[in-house]
Amino acid sequence: MLIAIAPFHWFGSPGTSVLDLLVILVVFALALMVVMWYGTLFAQSYLYTTPVSGISWRAPAAAGILTGFYLVWSLANIWGATKTPVGTTEIPFGVFWQFSPRVEVIPQPVPEFVSKRSNSDAALYELDKSLPPETKYRKVDGEEYWSAVGTEYIEFKYHGEEYKFVRDKDRGDNPIVFVDANSGLEMNEYEVGRVGYTSMTLLVVYLLLNAIHFGLWIGCLWVLLEFQFWHAVGLGFVLWFVTTTAILPALCEQAAAAC
Repeated sequence: MLIAIAPFHWFGSPGTSVLDLLVILVVFALALMVVMWYGTLFAQSYLYTTPVSGISWRAPAAAGILTGFYLVWSLANIWGATKTPVGTTEIPFGVFWQFSPRVEVIPQPVPEFVSKRSNSDAALYELDKSLPPETKYRKVDGEEYWSAVGTEYIEFKYHGEEYKFVRDKDRGDNPIVFVDANSGLEMNEYEVGRVGYTSMTLLVVYLLLNAIHFGLWIGCLWVLLEFQFWHAVGLGFVLWFVTTTAILPALCEQAAAAC
């Protein structure tokens, strides 16, 4: 067992969490095989003259292909996971209602920064650590907390690099976004002190994963289980939607726990 788990320690994951993930995938593969086996026999007996022959190998093959894809998706999440300031784990390819193409370059709030508002001079603000999980900065020698309203720029030094984030007036006010002209990095008012950028590569990869997921369902139903093409498309969409909303959330949650 330890030998089987050992390769996954490349991802810095606790063995028990990775083992839990593998157990979930094995159980899902078995359940998927049973559903495909008997579901195909039932559906094709109703739709066609006779069901496909060789279901004893076709259903396990289809279940194995899909489970292998879910394993790859889970490992990609484990490999690309990051820790948030409040100690939770963010995975890059979560469920669609949680996915964000933002990449954090400075994931932890910087300890202090200088900020200037339109109606006052530049002032130093320090991170107030007494208000977790909120990220708030208090003006040094004062009780005033930093606010994005009226702020012209934020500047600080991080690992020897100097950054100056100026408000991007073309983005509107929801949220207010500040951009460093030299690096192109961004910081919005709700994540002040944390710096990142929007990754088109991450977005494309995420869309590709979902497209492959949908395509695998169609391919398994059409090629392996020999449903007619449009029947495979219709059933594939239903099964893709069910697994995306009911199965993937559990796998993503377990992948995050394995980090």
